[in-house]
Amino acid sequence: MSTDPEGLNDDPDEGFGAFVVLQGGGLQSSGVPQVYWKSLYHKITNEVYDAGEVFGIMKVQQEEDGERKKGNSGVVIGCKVVVTRESGLEVSDPTSIFLVDHAWTYRVEHAREQLEQIPGLLPRMASLMGVDFHGEVPPPDVVELILERMWKYNQTYQLSQG
Repeated sequence: MSTDPEGLNDDPDEGFGAFVVLQGGGLQSSGVPQVYWKSLYHKITNEVYDAGEVFGIMKVQQEEDGERKKGNSGVVIGCKVVVTRESGLEVSDPTSIFLVDHAWTYRVEHAREQLEQIPGLLPRMASLMGVDFHGEVPPPDVVELILERMWKYNQTYQLSQG
């Protein structure tokens, strides 16, 4: 009898089959080509976070033309994905799918409380959003600045019930 109720960590082929049964529909509806599924299964079950070995997400600053003409310093911070692996990245390579750890999942009504109570969250978000933060106890305005600026960086999703 398996100790893993979902059968994901048993025999690799059997575990992969269970993975496909459980996740195949979602992968298809998300447009993930089947060529990547086995590698995705391997990376999930073995917690392989190898994206940093292949590419990086770089911050880039661009001046907005309209803002510059008005005399405002309209600097836009954006992100750009840059392939850093010398051999490049091939779409046909079945390992060219990556797990990326996201920064923070929250409900709006709990954001302030989480920033104030979850160890390490406030300095991490401050760093990501370019908010100065020094020391153990943050100045009161740091939480406010993060709550104001987070909308520029947020991407939202909603879980549907089927």
